[in-house]
Amino acid sequence: MSTVTGSGPVLDVEVLDQLQLLGVDLVGQLVELFVRSAVADRAALYAAVEAGDADAFARGAHRLRGGSANLGAIRLSALCADLDERCLDTNVVPTRAEADLVAAELDLVWAALSGYVA
Repeated sequence: MSTVTGSGPVLDVEVLDQLQLLGVDLVGQLVELFVRSAVADRAALYAAVEAGDADAFARGAHRLRGGSANLGAIRLSALCADLDERCLDTNVVPTRAEADLVAAELDLVWAALSGYVA
């Protein structure tokens, strides 16, 4: 089981601050796009667990990994990187508990992003 969560801040606000230099509206739009895609990706992770599909889990984790890194959600990105790489290396599907870890971290990221753009 993956253990990458809980250390460090949910968001690296410096990443968001740098994005904000490109325009306040841009940050809001990027957050909105991330949330929309993350909802689908979270559902895909659970579907992959139920189907026993390591490749599908890896694809969902990989998308979350990139999107979260782009917005400074370093813990979520690290967790997804760990799961993505493990799926590809071992072809073993993560457990529902590991998908729950991603979902819980994602909830923290959404709350932090909402607070940042508010």
